[in-house]
Amino acid sequence: MSKKEVFWLIGSLILAFIFNYMIFHFTKLNKISAFNLNIYDTYFLIPKYLIALLIGNLILFCIYLIRTIKNRFNNITSNVILMLSLFLLIIIFNKLGVIIESITQQNSGWSIYPPLSSGIDIKKIELEAKLKTNTFNTISYLILIFQTLFIIFLTYCGFKTGIRFQKNKQQ
Repeated sequence: MSKKEVFWLIGSLILAFIFNYMIFHFTKLNKISAFNLNIYDTYFLIPKYLIALLIGNLILFCIYLIRTIKNRFNNITSNVILMLSLFLLIIIFNKLGVIIESITQQNSGWSIYPPLSSGIDIKKIELEAKLKTNTFNTISYLILIFQTLFIIFLTYCGFKTGIRFQKNKQQ
């Protein structure tokens, strides 16, 4: 690894750290702190470290994606760092998908209050419940699509890096 690449990596990590610090501050990024997501009577807790990892990794991914495309996959070290950030993005999106899926399952069952004998419109309540569930299903599908695209791009990056490695080995 060249000195230039080390400086790029350290600079990218510092930028991600500063960005996360501006959002979360130091004291609020411990293992037990979480975002509270309140959906009617249910509270969902999303760990803040997961969001911080996602933001930091997205910054690292964007910087190295631009560098790798600019260099046309010629720098093997840059390609490897891009592939590692892609792999981490896949893992983080998987964890977010599990959280969204649990929210979807919590909202799939519903009970009617006040009772049916009160004369309220049951069709309106059923429609509202379906819309809430459909929104989280859409988010879950989007996360799955992004994961699939990341896996395809990771495969492409691995292929291009392998070709570049073979050319460097032959020279």
